[in-house]
Amino acid sequence: MATKDRKRQREENKDASSSKRLAKTQDSEDSVIQAVVDTELSSINDLLQEEETSQKQTWQIGKRVKKLLETHENLPITKQLDAYFLWGTALARLASLNEDPTLADAAADKFQQMLKLSQDEQDEDAADAALGPVGFSLWGSSLLIVATETQSREVLDQALSKFQRAVEVDGGTTFETRFQFAKALKEGGDLVAFLEEDREQTKKNYYDRALEVCLKLEEIYNVESEKPAEEETVDKEDGDSEEDDDDDKVTAEDFAEAKLLEAVLQGLLEDSSSVDDFHRTLALYQKAICEYF
Repeated sequence: MATKDRKRQREENKDASSSKRLAKTQDSEDSVIQAVVDTELSSINDLLQEEETSQKQTWQIGKRVKKLLETHENLPITKQLDAYFLWGTALARLASLNEDPTLADAAADKFQQMLKLSQDEQDEDAADAALGPVGFSLWGSSLLIVATETQSREVLDQALSKFQRAVEVDGGTTFETRFQFAKALKEGGDLVAFLEEDREQTKKNYYDRALEVCLKLEEIYNVESEKPAEEETVDKEDGDSEEDDDDDKVTAEDFAEAKLLEAVLQGLLEDSSSVDDFHRTLALYQKAICEYF
């Protein structure tokens, strides 16, 4: 009996050792796959850091991402989101450069796929984190191109909702994200004016919203301008890099562009018979010019 017990114990120990070896082997294989995936995603991201991405490079990025997803079917959700984000970004940038609705629609599809993935995993915050304000703005700009091509109010409102989401994800205090939203609202008003000539109030609603965002931009600029030099130094030291700090800094030229947009909007909203409205708009143009020069 004792002999049988010892034999059974040896077999159990042998099975346990075998399981441990298999687990270690699997962990090692997973680590290798993870490294390969990370390297490929990093390489694709490096391509997107260039000033412009050519059509050929965009197609190459698409092929590489597609191959990566097909080769590694069990990628963690975060890696899948990263892959679709890079693919969508490449398409959105090329679509914006060429005002190409087909590319824009393809880009929007990739961003939508990110949202679907996170919903399937019951983790919608994952898409917000992966897309970020940049991703939502790119999604919005892609849909705006599609809306203009298809002359669709429904797609237009979808586009504007993405820009608004970008502002929300960004915390609402970043100049560039809000500026993109203001420009999109102005374009939305222009499109509605073209589509619905008898809907003056609808067009005005878009312009009014854009004007509200412009006023918020001035608040952000004033806050940034009043930051003491010591605080800027601390912010820079706490940031990820000097480049990130420069990207977030609001320049006089940035503010001048915002004031110019505000002047254009005011001109679109003003009563053509009102002298006061004319002088108000003129003052905005003058302020924009003074800020720029």
